[in-house]
Amino acid sequence: ADDALANRAIRPSWLAEGISWRTIVADGWGALFAWLARPPASGSHPNCAASSDIAPRPSAAPRSLEHSESLSLEALVDLAQERAKKVAAEVGDGECALSALVSSLRADGTFAELWGRIAADEAARRLGRKCVAVEDASGDAAWTSCSTWSYSIDADLSSPKAGVGTRQGAVAAVCVVGAPRNVLDTFRSIRDNVLKVLHGDAFVYVPFGGSLTPHLERQLSRLGPIATAIAVPDVDQQGFEQRFLGELHDPRLAALYSQAPGPWRAPVFGQMGSSMWGYFHQDVCQRMVKAYEEQRGNLRYDWVVFARADMMWTHRHPPIYLLNPGFVHVPFGQDNSYYNHGPEQGLNDRHAIVPRHLVDGYFGRIQALRTGEAWGWYVERMATAGDLINTEQYLLIHLRAREVPIRRFPPVAFIVQCTEGPQCQHLYKGTNLGKQQWTQTAKYWTELIEVTRTTHDDFHGVHRPRHGWIWERERPYAALDPKVSNPWELHSLDFVCCTSRSGPVTCSRLWTFMKRCQCVT
Repeated sequence: ADDALANRAIRPSWLAEGISWRTIVADGWGALFAWLARPPASGSHPNCAASSDIAPRPSAAPRSLEHSESLSLEALVDLAQERAKKVAAEVGDGECALSALVSSLRADGTFAELWGRIAADEAARRLGRKCVAVEDASGDAAWTSCSTWSYSIDADLSSPKAGVGTRQGAVAAVCVVGAPRNVLDTFRSIRDNVLKVLHGDAFVYVPFGGSLTPHLERQLSRLGPIATAIAVPDVDQQGFEQRFLGELHDPRLAALYSQAPGPWRAPVFGQMGSSMWGYFHQDVCQRMVKAYEEQRGNLRYDWVVFARADMMWTHRHPPIYLLNPGFVHVPFGQDNSYYNHGPEQGLNDRHAIVPRHLVDGYFGRIQALRTGEAWGWYVERMATAGDLINTEQYLLIHLRAREVPIRRFPPVAFIVQCTEGPQCQHLYKGTNLGKQQWTQTAKYWTELIEVTRTTHDDFHGVHRPRHGWIWERERPYAALDPKVSNPWELHSLDFVCCTSRSGPVTCSRLWTFMKRCQCVT
């Protein structure tokens, strides 16, 4: 700021009023104030380096920032910028005016105080935290009652303030979990199409890379109220493997699991992928929910919902009253069966609505691996067969071993494309795809196509929900085809146009020619 070129290029009025200092800090450029707080360099332009002689004389103490300890960082930034505006008005926009402005704010301690608070905030954002989220007038929510938190196998997953951040009469606990390194913001769609529709209490576990940035914090606020909100530094592949192997009840289990090949065990044993992060997140989910149930006098939820943080919901979730509590309900499609031409079928692992009595069965994959029960139940058989097993196949193998019954419904959500991190590895590096000037919305195009088939009508070219299509029970549960009648492929719900007292009915003429839906009596 004492350089002659900088003085010619930057006017004090622009620095003080032309940009928002809040935005500078929120976008991660707070270190600019560390640079401004430094004394002038020895090689500065001699005329402008001496501009402190013409700068407004500060009072003995930085009165503009007195008692700033009680202010939030945002309020402190606003106060500092107001101080800068006053000084800028005094020094004008003449030669060396920028140096005069900066010298004055250095001398009265404004920049030093501001950078000290920004640095402390950045250090705090690199630590994990556990909070609740309280809804504001806009429908978003602020994370409050926060305390420092880090993961361990016996970490406290209870809410820091039971009874806050919940919905009155909620019968469903909705776990929004996973690393949100998304191309698109998914949180508002989760709030509007899942949490509000299910009238569920939210439990959030979000691993972040580097720090919990103000941008990510704003995104998370769009989920609305949260009973237990945890944001924690992510670990890389090596760190996750060390965590998993360290939590095994018997270290000899590692040698046994290494004999069962395939992506189901990624990223452990050098396997590329992130499958086990999903098992881990589901385990944290059910532990958060159980801890909260204990806090409210062992009052249990009726349902626990697994909702990935990177899912974009294009339509409302099926309502609770349509779901049979005897089954786990998962979206149709994306089963990824017969991986590598193997014999095993798979099951969509993107989302699940789980009755409370089936929670241990569905959410217990990583715990079964920790205890070694998984070896006796099915992993030994996998190792003997030698077939490569993927995540979806591993889920179905586990659920069949635990006798967890499944029903399906048409998909209305898809995984969005992710930015690279420990849980998202880009495989285009050996190609020229990295040079493309655009990015796709969905991570898996086939999943996006399946979702579009549910909600979009190709014949009329319209969005079906806008013309009366609704969720309805299948009566009785129907297979897609008699030849494909495995229990986990039966549908409990469908997205329909016409209904009767006995369930969905065909009304192809009414829809095709008149574009109408109705209840047929």
